[in-house]
Amino acid sequence: MVRHRSTEGYFEETGRAGAGLTGFDYAHEVDSNGAKVKFKDLPPLPNEGADTLDEMWANISCFLKKVIPECEKAGVRMALHPNDSPAPISRGSQQIMGSVEGWKKLIEIVKSPCNGITFDCGVTREIGQDPVEVCRYFGSRDHINRMHFRNVKVVKPYERYSEVFINEGENNMFAVMRELIGNKYTHMIYPEHPRALTMTASAGASVATPAGADTPLLRSRWDVPAP
Repeated sequence: MVRHRSTEGYFEETGRAGAGLTGFDYAHEVDSNGAKVKFKDLPPLPNEGADTLDEMWANISCFLKKVIPECEKAGVRMALHPNDSPAPISRGSQQIMGSVEGWKKLIEIVKSPCNGITFDCGVTREIGQDPVEVCRYFGSRDHINRMHFRNVKVVKPYERYSEVFINEGENNMFAVMRELIGNKYTHMIYPEHPRALTMTASAGASVATPAGADTPLLRSRWDVPAP
């Protein structure tokens, strides 16, 4: 259904104190058959092909209409993550979860709390939207079934951004947390995409505890009133 994730546009950057950051650039040049090609110009992969929005919406609609009733019986809440990166075209395919309009369309296919999204405030900012407003829309409708809590600095929505520590990006992370609490969110909050630190690089292992997990923000009490 979603054929290709646009990983070719990612590259490593250096952040504060020498920490490794992940950058994304729709025009990032990569090797393709011995030539330098911008990611946005890469053709579909031969074993995958390309899909239109109509084809992908038809596929996911069929899937959700069959699966969500069973989820309701079993008490399972589905959470589809937005396209990350939200590049307009990925290897020739359009992206159904690359806009807030697409997220809204998804939850209307089957109107059930079991048919929800992974609300990623980082992706929300990457596409030029206000995470607090978007959180309010989906949270008030009980369609946030998972939460990815991260921050970014955006140069150009959809096309160029950097994933940074949660206390140095463009998102007001405390305001996002307050909005979640105000909408009585009770599911998982995951501070994903940890930064690369010297100690972890030398150990040859990934960061087990997400960067910033011991900040006052995440230690604060859950009964903070919504604004």
